[in-house]
Amino acid sequence: MRPFIAECQELIIKVRSELALNERDWERNFRKYLKRVLNAKYLINIHKIIDCLGDYLSLTVSFSDIDKNCIRVRYLGQMIAMINIRSNGIYMSTVNKTREENNERHFDCNIVLRNELWGSEKVKNFLTHFKGLPKRDNEIVTSHKVEEDRLEDLIVYRFRKDSQNSSSGFFPVNISGITFKFHTPIKGSGHNKGNYISSGPSHVDILARYRSNDADEERLCIIELKDENVPNEPVEMVVQQALVYAVFIRELLRSESGELWWRFFGFDTPLPEKLVLIAASMMPDVSAEYSSSNVDEVFGGYQLHLEEGSDDVIELHYIYFNKEENGVGVTKMSL
Repeated sequence: MRPFIAECQELIIKVRSELALNERDWERNFRKYLKRVLNAKYLINIHKIIDCLGDYLSLTVSFSDIDKNCIRVRYLGQMIAMINIRSNGIYMSTVNKTREENNERHFDCNIVLRNELWGSEKVKNFLTHFKGLPKRDNEIVTSHKVEEDRLEDLIVYRFRKDSQNSSSGFFPVNISGITFKFHTPIKGSGHNKGNYISSGPSHVDILARYRSNDADEERLCIIELKDENVPNEPVEMVVQQALVYAVFIRELLRSESGELWWRFFGFDTPLPEKLVLIAASMMPDVSAEYSSSNVDEVFGGYQLHLEEGSDDVIELHYIYFNKEENGVGVTKMSL
């Protein structure tokens, strides 16, 4: 346990040092991102789009999509089309030849959309096709990345369904019901873990508010998801990736725009003087097969302090799940 916690503390120091060296760059970029998000009026009145989707069709949006007034349409984790919102209407496109070939190969869909107006027969037929598919999700998994995206969509869907009639649980961060992909300027994995990258593919898998049954307040939860639980990528490595992103989000919340970001993440209370963020791993439960270490049982709930003179902490947690037909079921967690 001690070596693992020491590694976490060293990682916090490294990430904070990288962010301090590049403070002007990332603060400027994220003020710009926030302004774009808050001004993205095209995302406000999209309920007629969401209402047309089935359980396994989902919408996601990122900082770059907002610049283009676009929304990505995914089915079981794979992008199948793009929605483009213009001043003269809403249009849908299957994007490019590669995407269209994937749609046909994986989903038997040969409908090609070339900026088709929302509500047209072609768009209706396209959506009907995907809503009517048997959920043969195991047959479309072509890589770990595709499988993780599939699980991510299913988990977010499950979280939302579970929280609809409950005041506790996970509440995914979204914009008008659209899953928001939160990118970070810090590399979360690999040899350069914790390095500043300014722009790139590094992003939080699942960003959600979490409230336990006996808690009075919600906390922001940064979840790193893996589709496998294998010895060469143990739980301690996965939770450290979540920790890297949590350190950045803490610095963002303590920046000039922090209060606005706090509101954007869905909190209706002021940014607290003592900030408790959750960094969690989320992996398949393989305890019956093998156990690479028992470190998760020890770090679950462990609080890491970030700097002297601050009460802010990052709390480490684990979540395990079983893959079920067309979904996931949480088997145990330290939250």
